[in-house]
Amino acid sequence: GKARYDFGECATSRKGLENVALFINWKPSERDNLRFTLTQGYSDVANRYIDNGETVREPIRERLGVVSAIYERNLNDRGAYLYMEGGCDYLNATEYDFSTRTWAPVFNIEVSTPLFMDALTMTTGWDVSYINNWAESVARNQFLNNDIYMHLNYERGPWLFTLGSRFRMFGYWDKYEMGLPGDEEMWSHHRNDYVLHSSVGYRFGKHLVQATLGRNFFTPSISDFRPTDENSTLRIYS
Repeated sequence: GKARYDFGECATSRKGLENVALFINWKPSERDNLRFTLTQGYSDVANRYIDNGETVREPIRERLGVVSAIYERNLNDRGAYLYMEGGCDYLNATEYDFSTRTWAPVFNIEVSTPLFMDALTMTTGWDVSYINNWAESVARNQFLNNDIYMHLNYERGPWLFTLGSRFRMFGYWDKYEMGLPGDEEMWSHHRNDYVLHSSVGYRFGKHLVQATLGRNFFTPSISDFRPTDENSTLRIYS
């Protein structure tokens, strides 16, 4: 796009987009299924305008990538299954002379199997995710989550009953750079949560009405004690 001022100078803006996607769905056997997804996008924005007689250019570039793989296996004829999923999101952005990056891998594995009867099933699994955010010469923060869960499902006619628990482990690390070598602030905290949950559902036709009840037990967060004074030199570790 282009805009021209009354005094003859002009401003221009240009934007380019590029996207690539790949999807694979493969069934190597009657019991196995594999799905793979890869997408990548690129955006390039170039703005140019006149400021006090000087030409100013403002480039903005972003690159986003997503990759994921899902594996499913039917373990027996009673409905037992294995589910595995892994992937990663990536974002690299540059705005003017400032760069940021985000990297976020995830992984999940889940197994479900009937117990003494087909109406009673047990599902157990593990979720883990990691996020790394980086801002040039400003900060870097990281998140690590582990979630282990198990629940029992019982179906009788249109009724569905669920009882289960989750154990969550959360870690956070943060580093701020204050602009001078060695002048930085670092802090971290770790937190464990234990969750009990139950639910009752009723199916009618294609619909499901469900009521849930949960109780969460957790440790205090050290972020409540983080100093708010911007001139503080206190370093906190846990």
